[in-house]
Amino acid sequence: MRDFYDILGVNRGADTAELKSAYRKLAKKYHPDLNPEDEEAEKNFKEVNYAYEVLSDPDKRMRYDRFGEAGVNQQGGYSGGFGDFFEDIFDIFGGGFNGRGSRGPQPRIGEDINFHMNLSFKESVFGLEREINLKREVSCHKCEGEGMEPGSSKSTCPVCHGSGQVKQVQRTFLGQHVTVGQCSNCNGTGAVIETPCSNCNGSGREIREETISVKIPAGVDGQSVLTMRGMGHTGINGGPPGDIYIYFDVAEDEKIIRQGQNLWVDVPLTLEEAIFGTSINVPTINGVKKVKVSKGTQFLDSEIIGGAGMPSTRGNMNGDLILRYTMEIPKGSLEIKSKEIKRWKLHNKVVDQRTLLFEHMSETFSKVEDSI
Repeated sequence: MRDFYDILGVNRGADTAELKSAYRKLAKKYHPDLNPEDEEAEKNFKEVNYAYEVLSDPDKRMRYDRFGEAGVNQQGGYSGGFGDFFEDIFDIFGGGFNGRGSRGPQPRIGEDINFHMNLSFKESVFGLEREINLKREVSCHKCEGEGMEPGSSKSTCPVCHGSGQVKQVQRTFLGQHVTVGQCSNCNGTGAVIETPCSNCNGSGREIREETISVKIPAGVDGQSVLTMRGMGHTGINGGPPGDIYIYFDVAEDEKIIRQGQNLWVDVPLTLEEAIFGTSINVPTINGVKKVKVSKGTQFLDSEIIGGAGMPSTRGNMNGDLILRYTMEIPKGSLEIKSKEIKRWKLHNKVVDQRTLLFEHMSETFSKVEDSI
């Protein structure tokens, strides 16, 4: 197995909080329920659990630091109890796991909201500000999140003694087997309400339709995810709200091909232009650029206009605009003579095609009204 510190992505001096934070992120990332039928994720999940089970125990961590895995694996696999380990893993997927019953229900982060947004190619080039409508769970306006009618009272749940959860522990030859579930008597709140709020039925939360303004950065693509921290559903038991994750579906352009941050365009030339050279004015994201076409240009030769490609969402340098030259070769024999070439150059057809292309590029590379 790899080094336990490498598995969790922390250095050897990491404290308990750093270990727990790294573990929570990785356990959620690789959890089998979130990665069904993914053997690699399952393997990683087991490695993460084992690494954390060792490094979160001061005695095991000391033995691991001195002797490596052999120092903690003398009995094969997981050794000893799983108290804090199970508290952490249930805290990730259930929140507020309380193995001792001495603490009340722990604050839990609110659910995240996933939102899918369609963008045109042009909108992805410049970015824009757009309003989205969504439904969020927020604190009940009537009871202010307390879950009870004004003037009512609540008492500690007699079943879970305020923990909000009930658990059973069984000892097996592999160690302790712990099962935990939400207390059915108080629905996990740790308290029994005398008169539940009539608006939220005692949950302390309500669904509200909201309009949120979103700033979409220039350069997003189908792999981009925009995160809006703290804008998700409200937390539970005083926990922080979740996040909003915005996923993009960006339409392809009919003439401009995107590859990463680079943009490719097929530019038609007349045969005369390819042989004798010319200059063309190319619309770009940075304005019109005059490009010299060299004499003897071949079919699919290319020209790079640096920094005229797609912007980076990280604010780095733009990609490039790459012109790829095409030309229509007339059928039949040809004696390479200037006058014959000019008579035979299919000038009007090619120039019309290029004019339409550059008009399209000019429109695409002009900012939208609500761009950032």
